[in-house]
Amino acid sequence: MNSENKELLFERAETEKISRISKKIAGLELSLEVSGQREAFEALKRTFANQVRLLGAAFLLSTTASSDSHKEHTTFDIASQQEVKNTLQERRTQPVTKEISEDGTVLYKHWDTNTTEIIDYFSGHGEVTDKMLSMCLRRDMSYRLEDLGMSLDEKKDREYLYSIDTHEELVKFYSAYFQTLPEKVRKNYSSAQEYAESMVTLMRDRENRVRQNFDPRLYKTLWTIFSEAGAPRIELVDKDAELIVGRQNSIGDSSYYSSFDEDGLPVIYLDAAYCTQKGIDVLLQEISHAKGFHSNPKAFKERLRREIDIEDRKYEELDSWYMDEAQLIDDESYDTKGTEEYHAHKVIFPKLFEQVEPLLKK
Repeated sequence: MNSENKELLFERAETEKISRISKKIAGLELSLEVSGQREAFEALKRTFANQVRLLGAAFLLSTTASSDSHKEHTTFDIASQQEVKNTLQERRTQPVTKEISEDGTVLYKHWDTNTTEIIDYFSGHGEVTDKMLSMCLRRDMSYRLEDLGMSLDEKKDREYLYSIDTHEELVKFYSAYFQTLPEKVRKNYSSAQEYAESMVTLMRDRENRVRQNFDPRLYKTLWTIFSEAGAPRIELVDKDAELIVGRQNSIGDSSYYSSFDEDGLPVIYLDAAYCTQKGIDVLLQEISHAKGFHSNPKAFKERLRREIDIEDRKYEELDSWYMDEAQLIDDESYDTKGTEEYHAHKVIFPKLFEQVEPLLKK
């Protein structure tokens, strides 16, 4: 049997596994809803989505070559299919470029400007922008929405929350929230604007204090680690909000790596609610997956297959679903040698963090 037929058989077998698991989920949903175990069902659903993600990554190696020529690309406004192909190939092979600033400093640029901004931010490069400050405050703001008569369940309220990315908009939000505070708190401020400015300034000062401790070498080190892992595009997501919306790409984990996006390019979905100190750790955890794939795609796929097999076997054994069982299945993927989760978080990540940790303090 040739390799192409083997891959087709693998895809068919794994698709059947996903189908069986989805039927099990459907069968359990009603009983869990009735028994008041809605959280347990959500945990099952998140883990299932994680498995679908892993399966999709495993398929990449066998399908990318044949699908690129047939795929309809809508991301770029380019008329020629050949131009699209050339653009994607360039982004795949040279995602990061270097520029020399006027003072002779080497600057790194990713083809995706948002990715450049995120890596720069977590490396302590540049100022704390209003956009990144809004990211740091977004989870805090989401907790305060209910007091303002709003909810992440409502699309318009969710869109409002995610539209906030300037100092003026942050001040406007916290000024509105000021009116919901107890009188004994409000009397400590001369106005709602004073309270709002103090909230924004507090977060900005905290971020600046953390970043001022960084060794300047962290900038080059983090960009080098990122580049050597294939420099995947980074897209910000929000764990709390997206779980409510039910977006497929963020059910399961607050942050995760995928070896392809809609254009066949690697991507890291990064939780948008982490500030610098926690964000560096989370970013390196996901870069570890990217490095595993970039270094040896075939081995990466085999580790994913082992992980899928473990989760599939566990789901097949389940007659009922409880939170403890959800955690056990998740733990087994991380604790079993030979799985992708184990390799990324227990083998690669410690080596990457070892390079970064001494630079987090001057």
